[in-house]
Amino acid sequence: MVVEWMFLLPSVKRGETLVDARRRMLHALLWDPFLYAGVGLVALMMIQYLNSGLELVYLPDADIWQLSDPTVTWAPFAVESNAVFTHLAWFTACCVVGVALRAAAGRGAKRVLLQLLACASGAISLCMVTLASCGSAPYASWTNGTGAPAAGTFFGFWMLLGIGLFVNKAEREQRMSIPLFILAGIGNLLGVLFFASPLMTIVFPVIGVLLLFYGMVYLAPLTPKGMQLKLFVIHVLCLGVIAASLVYLFPQNP
Repeated sequence: MVVEWMFLLPSVKRGETLVDARRRMLHALLWDPFLYAGVGLVALMMIQYLNSGLELVYLPDADIWQLSDPTVTWAPFAVESNAVFTHLAWFTACCVVGVALRAAAGRGAKRVLLQLLACASGAISLCMVTLASCGSAPYASWTNGTGAPAAGTFFGFWMLLGIGLFVNKAEREQRMSIPLFILAGIGNLLGVLFFASPLMTIVFPVIGVLLLFYGMVYLAPLTPKGMQLKLFVIHVLCLGVIAASLVYLFPQNP
């Protein structure tokens, strides 16, 4: 499917032939550093998979169990073949999709895709926060970064990206997308406040507020007064949500 999208039937720009489009795709692919980083990562995972499958060996003289040596001792290896094969499949798929999107998708399609992913992340965050608040396992044990701090970092990344997409959409269309802000901004923010580590609970919201403030200043000369007022209200609302959430999550912290 990716080969068909990029080389057999690529998107043809105005005044461009199909052959020219294929050459453009090939040039973009060969000059994309993400391609070589992805190939290196997939090659590393492949070497680990081929050099995996270690077993526990009992040493009677020392009375201990020890993992056997890999086939090639100086090369990267893994203990379980199934686990590293799963990682290999995930990394290969992600690298292929990433290269295809970078080379074949237009700017508009990339923006829409990022908006959808940020909103999907916010929706997942809201569901996890709701389940954690209701005491459902295992989400209730993940709060404050005690169980899955990577989830908080994941939501923090999409929160910052969602704020940037919100500002970009407001600049291009001269109107604010409230669903995008609620899901990509507020939804992911709640995920950060609930599931990130204590340090990231402070770092991500502070960066988000600064980014939103920068967007408000950046959009001030480009938008009408009504939108400027709405952006100011949104900024104050975010500060209130962060302050109230920190008091709720850390009641013993003055």
